[in-house]
Formats: sequence, C-alpha cells, structure tokens
Amino acid sequence: TARFTKILVELGGRRTENANLFPKANDSDQQYRATLSWCEKCENGVKDVDSYLSIPEVSIPLSYKLKNKEYEGAFLDVDDTDWLGPETTTIRKLRNGRYVFYVNNFSNTDKPTALGNSNVKVQLYRGNEQLKTYRIPWGSGITYEVFRIVDGEVEDVEQYNNSLTVFKK
Repeated sequence: TARFTKILVELGGRRTENANLFPKANDSDQQYRATLSWCEKCENGVKDVDSYLSIPEVSIPLSYKLKNKEYEGAFLDVDDTDWLGPETTTIRKLRNGRYVFYVNNFSNTDKPTALGNSNVKVQLYRGNEQLKTYRIPWGSGITYEVFRIVDGEVEDVEQYNNSLTVFKK
C-alpha cells in the first residue's frame, strides 16, 4: 500500500487539501501517476478540465464520477471544477493491456478550441521519477488523448480524439 504526504496547497488565494501530490520514496517503480493542471481564469479557456483513465478490460473509465475511491487498481484524488487543478490519477496496480490517459473540456464544450487555450499540463511519473511533461497544443477538439501505457510501456499519443468515452453535464 502506498503512503502519501498530506499537504495544503494555496494557489491564487484558494486553498486545496491534496493528499496525492508527492508520494513518499517507498512507492513501487511500477506505480504510474499523472498530474493534470491548467490555467487560472484564462480568456477563452476551460474552467473544468477532467482527467480520464481507461483501464484494460474495464468498460467504464476512471473519472470524476469515481473520484476519491479505489477503482480497478487506480485512483483519482479530486475533481477540480474551478480552474487550475491539480487532479492526480494514480495506477496503483498495473495490469497487462492498454491504459489510455486523456483529458476533456467539460465546462466549455461549445468552444472546441478552448482546451488548447487553457495551458493544460500533464506530468507523468513512474514511482518518484518524472518521465515526461505533456502540454496540450492549440487545436480543435473537446477531448485530447495524452498517452497510453501498454503492458508497462509508455506510448506518447498527444492528439485530439473526440471518440473517447466522456461523461456529459
């Protein structure tokens, strides 16, 4: 079982308790963690960006509907609905097969370029090692596929993909 350092984050005058930002050094090397953050009240941006994780052989992806509970070996800490983030998704028990991590423009769906205007950043870690930082580029689409983990190997995807499963308001 992983243990996490509990901290209080203050960004833009808003305080958020987040117990999943910095795992302690005894985390398994096979544990992956993706941290999603985005702009604060940026013009033509997205107030609520949601993270999703499709899990091998599971039909419903991990999302805000399953936040703050263990789900098929993965965990989403919070659903930030009011700018900035962070939202942290952790794969605690890695399975064989294909995971897909993607983000969705939940709150500004009438503007398909809003996600690319939101300075969205995803940081991917394995254990305590940061593997990569992804930034969503300007473009048109409501959903952006960031990366996949296939049988333990990370594959960069980095493309808009509106065919992925998301939940509506």
